[in-house]
Amino acid sequence: MFQIARFLIVAAVEMQAVAVGWQVYDITKRAEYSVDAGDWNYVEPVGQLSDAKTENYDFKIAPEREKDGSATSAHVVVVRVYDRYENMGAAKALIRVK
Repeated sequence: MFQIARFLIVAAVEMQAVAVGWQVYDITKRAEYSVDAGDWNYVEPVGQLSDAKTENYDFKIAPEREKDGSATSAHVVVVRVYDRYENMGAAKALIRVK
């Protein structure tokens, strides 16, 4: 069994994006993320190959805009990671955009 060891959220204000990253301590088969209960999106490890016991993952999302052009104030990001036996670990975070 594996675990998602860390789930870190960092806002990249200058790029109008939110950077999401996490670290996994096990050999992983695949990782996916979902924003605001949307579709699941595949994400590769930073090294583009899941071949180590510790893998780092990251991706960026652009906050959706309201009709007046302002950023939506809060988003829920969920990540899930599977190992070679299809065991799944998941984590979620609430992102507040100001």
